[in-house]
Amino acid sequence: PGLSPEDLNRCYALYFAALRGGHAGQALDIHGLDYLMDQVVETGDAKLLEERILAIHMLKTAVPAGTLARMGALVGKGTEEQIEAMGRYFEGIGVAFQCMDDVLNLRGLYSKESDKLQVGTALKDLGEDIRCGKVTIPVAKAMAVLKDAAERRKLWDVIKSKPTDQAVIDDVIRQLEELGAIEACVRQAEDLVNDAWAALDKVVPDSFAKMMLRSFGWFVIERSQ
Repeated sequence: PGLSPEDLNRCYALYFAALRGGHAGQALDIHGLDYLMDQVVETGDAKLLEERILAIHMLKTAVPAGTLARMGALVGKGTEEQIEAMGRYFEGIGVAFQCMDDVLNLRGLYSKESDKLQVGTALKDLGEDIRCGKVTIPVAKAMAVLKDAAERRKLWDVIKSKPTDQAVIDDVIRQLEELGAIEACVRQAEDLVNDAWAALDKVVPDSFAKMMLRSFGWFVIERSQ
């Protein structure tokens, strides 16, 4: 109600863009990125690998979030600048969410007093991505840090074997921590959200709703703390 035919059509276009992006991202995620790993192991150049992972995160989560945010801003009668800034903010949140999901898979996510569960209940299966042999953003960053091809090969051989022994999984997690790969993902997630917020902050007037938008961004990157 209250939308012009042009705005209504634009909402439909955004909605279908969200569906296309989400389905494409999920398909690429299922296909995986193993086909890039031999070259990464040989050269130590993980730039393309990281770009592909971030592209999947963008399609799978950020595109749906960003397009739906644009729809909300459009229906809310925002300016073109506000609509685009809102979309970019939620795209940043979407990619950051997936980066942090990779992090929490390795560091764990546990219930707190505010949850309707006993405090300390595990909410994620620690190391599940390693158990599934999945190439994630921490793995890509680790490959870029390791200087010796033999070390890269050893790490990848363990991951692609889809280990079920928790001791082996824990050892991979320890190595990723020592290389700084996991913490680098946290910093990247923070930068994605903070940079997108800086752009949105300039074009949206202060309000309670704006404060909630900012809080949501903080939640995504700090939910493990």
